[in-house]
Amino acid sequence: MAHLTEGLTGGGSELYNWFRDASIPELHEYVLNVSTTRNPHAYQIATTTLDIRIAEEQSESATKLEKQTDRLVTQTNALVSLTRKLYLLTVALIIVAVIQTIVMLCQK
Repeated sequence: MAHLTEGLTGGGSELYNWFRDASIPELHEYVLNVSTTRNPHAYQIATTTLDIRIAEEQSESATKLEKQTDRLVTQTNALVSLTRKLYLLTVALIIVAVIQTIVMLCQK
């Protein structure tokens, strides 16, 4: 990192290649360490690259969250359906138990 903030502040293809390949933490460190007075162009490119990289990460996270939310909604709907079926089965069993009790009491 030190070689980039000192040796490449004048620009050049090596710096631009590094911007392309750098991670978000590396870009953030570069933005914090680059001299804005000595090289405002490199600072501008670094901050723009950092903003773009963060936006890309947010987009990927949003896509993952959307997929997980869709899956959760599907599972919740299935659970609601099973709960309704269990409710109907419970009501049917109560009705059968009541009828059986009435039949047994009538036989005595």
